[in-house]
Amino acid sequence: MPYQKPKNIINDGNVGIDLGVSTVAIVGDNETIWTRFAVELASKQKEVRKLQRKMDRQRRAGNPNNFNSNGTVKKGKKRWNKSNRYKKIAIKKREIERKQAAHRKSLHGRLVNQT
Repeated sequence: MPYQKPKNIINDGNVGIDLGVSTVAIVGDNETIWTRFAVELASKQKEVRKLQRKMDRQRRAGNPNNFNSNGTVKKGKKRWNKSNRYKKIAIKKREIERKQAAHRKSLHGRLVNQT
């Protein structure tokens, strides 16, 4: 038998977990819990979208030969030049997304370990 911490008690019975997009339902023999998924997580989607638009404008300004006059991307093989400011904005966007993912993962762990 593997070591088990005293605070983690294993009981007999069946437990079912139903993961939805934004909710979690936990059904046991004696109790049913329904909770929202990652409620404390503040959405940074507006900030990410703003950075994506800024990156798109910078990409268009730095690569005018890769776009048609109506704004669509030309067909064929292209070489994309990335400016230093574009790279900084991309790093900032990735960092926001990484922090969101880490926070979401910690909230999932808290939900799993909740008693």
